[in-house]
Amino acid sequence: KSSNIRTLQSIENKVQIYPNPSTGSFYLDFGRKLDHAAVNIHDINGKLILSRHFREVDHAQISLPNDPGIYLVQIRSNAGTFYRKIIIQ
Repeated sequence: KSSNIRTLQSIENKVQIYPNPSTGSFYLDFGRKLDHAAVNIHDINGKLILSRHFREVDHAQISLPNDPGIYLVQIRSNAGTFYRKIIIQ
């Protein structure tokens, strides 16, 4: 069980968003190829802004409306659920 936790932490540490801050278009780098990834982006009030599903990917490009603010990016995959923040300027 502890090896599963280490694997999950290792994958979570590899998930990156760039550029951050962004003007609305940015990349998610999952750090490895994922069989399936669901990406949900919420604004600071918890409102769902975008929901996308990906298959067999190691990275993805996301475009948000150019609405300045801080957004929470939720990434769900077979490896677990991870959260990152993105700042849109």
